[in-house]
Amino acid sequence: MSMGYLVLGLGGLALGVGCYYLSENEKRAKRSYKRQEREHSQTVVRCNRQIKQALISSQNKLKIKELKLLHSQSVLAADKVYAVIKNAKQALSGHHRVISEVMKQKAALKNNLDTIHGQMHQEVKQNIRVFNEILKQHYAEKDMLKKSIDDMYLKLDELNQNTGRLKLKLGNY
Repeated sequence: MSMGYLVLGLGGLALGVGCYYLSENEKRAKRSYKRQEREHSQTVVRCNRQIKQALISSQNKLKIKELKLLHSQSVLAADKVYAVIKNAKQALSGHHRVISEVMKQKAALKNNLDTIHGQMHQEVKQNIRVFNEILKQHYAEKDMLKKSIDDMYLKLDELNQNTGRLKLKLGNY
């Protein structure tokens, strides 16, 4: 989505509304998050499964070298997911910023709605509806990102616990 501007004239009052898009850094972070989230999330799930299997298996069924490799892979997977979360949080922050700015612009329009009449009144009402759609879109994106971040943290928590158990098992080696 490219940067767009909407200028409303309200009897000498002009509101420039170009702040309802994510910045380039926020867009880049969001693209990176979307590209990497599934891959790294699946890696965490796989590491969790492998660690659980290793912890359940008989005491020395797996070689210590394999357990150490599994531990290293787990740490690496966690680090990558933390980077994905960082990108998702940057995009989330952008949505919060956009929502805040659009709410301010919408409030300014509503405050002036009583003082204008005729065609201008209808145009302002239409622009308020546009702002409502913009807000709806950003709230949906924000909620999706928040849920995804929460899900990734749950998977990471499980991975960190399992990695800790694996490290305890390796403690004597």
